[in-house]
Amino acid sequence: MEKYRLVRLQVGKLQNETFFQFMSENRRYYSRYSAEIPEIAEFMPEFNDSMTVLDAALEYIRKSPDTNRIALLDVEFDKTFSGMDAFAKSHLNHFDADVRAAAENLNVIFHHYGNIGRLPYREELAASHNLVEKLQSRRDYFRRLSREIAARHAVRTDSIWIP
Repeated sequence: MEKYRLVRLQVGKLQNETFFQFMSENRRYYSRYSAEIPEIAEFMPEFNDSMTVLDAALEYIRKSPDTNRIALLDVEFDKTFSGMDAFAKSHLNHFDADVRAAAENLNVIFHHYGNIGRLPYREELAASHNLVEKLQSRRDYFRRLSREIAARHAVRTDSIWIP
């Protein structure tokens, strides 16, 4: 029998699907060793019934009308973030030193948050909120820089960096 040991787990902090996955792995483990350990065999019927109820509850959540909409919005956010990151990186080699400096500032911010699109949904939402707040706090800097660069190059300011 393989060893199975949980040192510490806060089950209440697991999200729905993660909790279900954790419990499914426990069920596989218990099923495998229930013949060897009578104490496990005793509670397996009740445990299996509970897992059936849990799966039915999660199926209801999966079919929620908002689930698909949230997933589509999540994909759009991931594309937007990737585009913003690629835009900033593409300006690291700009001919204008001020544009390069602004791109470096943006890249420091993006690097701090990492690839937000790979985070679990709630963490992604919190990180994106913090990222937007950080960018808004630097809005005046980017606007001023945009105006200075535009004046030098005689282009419209509403098309550079932040309108």
